[in-house]
Amino acid sequence: MRIKGKTTFELTDVNTGKVEKIEDTNMVTNALQYYLETYGMFTNNILANDDIRGKRLWKTLLGGLFLFDKNIEENVETTFMPAGVSMTGNGSIDISNSGDVTELGSYNATESGVQDDGSIKFVYDFSTQQANGTIACACLTSANGGYIGMGNASGNKMVNRSRAQYMFQASGIKCRYCSVGYGNGLKFETIFAYSSYNDDAIWFVDPASVKYNSASVESHWSTTKKIKVYKMRAGFKNIGIKDYQYVDQVLATYEIDVPQEIIDYMGTSVNYTHARGDEYGKNIFITFNKSGDYIRKDSFAWVMKIDENMTATAYKITNNTGYDIYFREDYQALFQDGYMWVILNSVYKLVGIKYTDSTQIIDDNVTLSGTIFPCALNKNLILVDYNKIYDVKNHTCKPINSDNDRMLYSSLADRSGIKIRLNKTGETTVEYSLYKDDRYLATINNLAEPVVKTSSKTMKVTYTLTFEE
Repeated sequence: MRIKGKTTFELTDVNTGKVEKIEDTNMVTNALQYYLETYGMFTNNILANDDIRGKRLWKTLLGGLFLFDKNIEENVETTFMPAGVSMTGNGSIDISNSGDVTELGSYNATESGVQDDGSIKFVYDFSTQQANGTIACACLTSANGGYIGMGNASGNKMVNRSRAQYMFQASGIKCRYCSVGYGNGLKFETIFAYSSYNDDAIWFVDPASVKYNSASVESHWSTTKKIKVYKMRAGFKNIGIKDYQYVDQVLATYEIDVPQEIIDYMGTSVNYTHARGDEYGKNIFITFNKSGDYIRKDSFAWVMKIDENMTATAYKITNNTGYDIYFREDYQALFQDGYMWVILNSVYKLVGIKYTDSTQIIDDNVTLSGTIFPCALNKNLILVDYNKIYDVKNHTCKPINSDNDRMLYSSLADRSGIKIRLNKTGETTVEYSLYKDDRYLATINNLAEPVVKTSSKTMKVTYTLTFEE
């Protein structure tokens, strides 16, 4: 589907009533293609968020507006704001601003929406105090991007409404849970395992089959003797901007038998079972430990590996490290290239245990603070402590000493050529999470002549999109 756009600026002088009208057409960049290409590799994403479940994708992905003071090169690969350009104004769907954010306008819901001819219209109103200055370029962006903006003179003050949940968060870095649903309205909480661009699908584990809850005991593995896995449509290759995000999304449901040796080992114990994906190898690992939050030294636990053919294999993991191993959710084991990476209790060291032969251990004396479980950044790199990068291949560990260094390492989680930014979150504690940057430029509309808006003028910006098959 080809998207075409047209922008209309109407500036009204509040003293004379004179209206200045400027119209121009735009070009569409590759930003949406790149942004959607691998969204299934990210959890807690904007396409699977309760708050936007009723919205269509055009609102989420194109419902933001940037107004810039200079022309931007009309190139399909210009997908983010270049250097030397400043944001004069911005807007976001369903956001009304009457406060002190002088760049942010208000969405005009009455005049916006899908038109009778199938086109989509975005209308934003700016008061005499908003978006004053030179406007030479208008670009559509995501709703979240238009809300956040690209920096502003009023100190980045925002309307009192959170949209942080709309951001794409890299899998395994912080949040590993995602609410998903499909056409009939059913939704459930799932554990992200891995994704495949070629298969156009994402695989999830049903936590009800892993995590014990007395209210849903009929779904738990202790009752069913099975682990349930869902294969869901991702929309990597083909996704309609005007479609709902949940259309025949569940492609397959698998119920994998828990190996008998694990059932015998667990006995009547129903807790201390956790799931984690190995997205690079297309495996799912379920850990079973009946002794609590640790594998005690010289003791053992079991791991159930589910491969991409949905075949289960059981591995007995004996703790030969000489220390208790953290084996609970907040210190969850990381499985990568045949090894189970865990943190040793009391000494807070990162070690790798070969799960097919637990006598083989990689111990490079990587000492941690003891507060963060290991996270995979790519096939050979592990982020630990949010302060160190461990190189599995070369057995080296490098500290990250500053926010600038963290920004450099954010590119390590970039699997598709899409820019990723590292955000600081939390009020009382500082945590770092990797997010896909949704402040992309989906369209570029350079005006033949810049518009200068002053405090004596109001402004209406109308962005109309038409679609051609």
